[in-house]
Amino acid sequence: MRRLLLAVLATTFVNPQIAWAEEWQTVLAQAQNDLAQGNLDNADAGFRRAETLLEAVKATGNDSDAIKAQMKKNGLSLVDCLVGIAKVKDRQGKFSDSDDVYEMALNTLKNFCDGGWKSHLYADYLPGIAEMYDRHGKSDQAELAWQKNLDIRTTIEPKNDPSKMLAVYDGYSKFLRAHQRSEEAVELESKASQIRYSLQN
Repeated sequence: MRRLLLAVLATTFVNPQIAWAEEWQTVLAQAQNDLAQGNLDNADAGFRRAETLLEAVKATGNDSDAIKAQMKKNGLSLVDCLVGIAKVKDRQGKFSDSDDVYEMALNTLKNFCDGGWKSHLYADYLPGIAEMYDRHGKSDQAELAWQKNLDIRTTIEPKNDPSKMLAVYDGYSKFLRAHQRSEEAVELESKASQIRYSLQN
């Protein structure tokens, strides 16, 4: 099966940065659609196939700078596969597996991002794992993820756009209120209100 997959991939590499990326993106998009529709088994299989395609590209020796650039341009990476698998496990109630896979995704992303975890791309994925941790009864880890997100957004240059800053304040304040920490939530809600005002004027 692996040899067949590699042979098929090899025939598509006349223009690899287009052919491979389009195939990979189609598989990933179908998996994401299956997840949204609640077809968890199909979603899991799709995400794993996308992961296999990615690994097969590396095995062909065609993991070139051109392909890497195309992956980055389209947001294609192993991270998307792993996050998808984590979401499937979450929906299946396999919380420990879900957390482990999402953490693997973040570790992969840290190596993929310029600046490691101190990057705004890394911060984009933190609300997902924060909310997942909280649902799984790991509030301490959830808060650490929210705090790291807030730290990146407020201290790392270049400063992020207001809409993402607003999302952090909203998400973190909801977390605090859910854990009966209203006084702390009010401070973040006030900052969120200031951003909303500035965006409206």
